[in-house]
Formats: sequence, C-alpha cells, structure tokens
Amino acid sequence: MVGEQGGSLHNVTLDVRGSDCVIKGVTMSGFGPVAQIFIGGKEPQVMRNLLIDNITVTHANYAILRQGFHNQMDGARIMHSRFSDLQGDAIEWNVAINDPQHPDFRSPH
Repeated sequence: MVGEQGGSLHNVTLDVRGSDCVIKGVTMSGFGPVAQIFIGGKEPQVMRNLLIDNITVTHANYAILRQGFHNQMDGARIMHSRFSDLQGDAIEWNVAINDPQHPDFRSPH
C-alpha cells in the first residue's frame, strides 16, 4: 500500500499476514483500533520481505504491533517513520521466537 500526494487513513487497521508487503508514504491516526498496523495472525506461516517506510502515525493507541507466536517473519524493515501522541508503543514487536533475525528499525537523523 503506497500513499501518494498526502494519503491518509483514520481508524483503519492494516493487517499484514503475507509476504512481500510494502506500506509506504501514508499518514495514519485514530484510537478506534488497537494498532494502526497489525503484523501476525494465528495460522503458522513464514512471512517475508516487509517494508514499512516513511509513515506517520499520530493520535492512536499503538502504531505497529507484532504478535508472532504462530508465524515467522524474515526480512522486516521499518524505516524513516514518525510517531507522536500515542497511548502505547510506536513499535511493539512481541513473541517473535521463530524469527531468524531481528528486524531493521531505522529513524531519520
């Protein structure tokens, strides 16, 4: 999902449950959902190549929430993003015991 020319979502959760996902250039807000981006699912699977880049999340509960007990994430990158006025964590990466490596989190300098 690529937001162009000021794309924004309010009270919508993006539910990541597959491979080769890109979330880029979008502004997200809203206290309705627990998280703006949810990564996980309850079916055992391997998810590869997740890129979250240049997003802004504000006035929300959690920005990015990973619940990974049942699945495996290989190749996650979260880069150049901004988070403000959150009730919870900007990035909460939980129960990722099956992952081969830690994700790559980068912020702008």
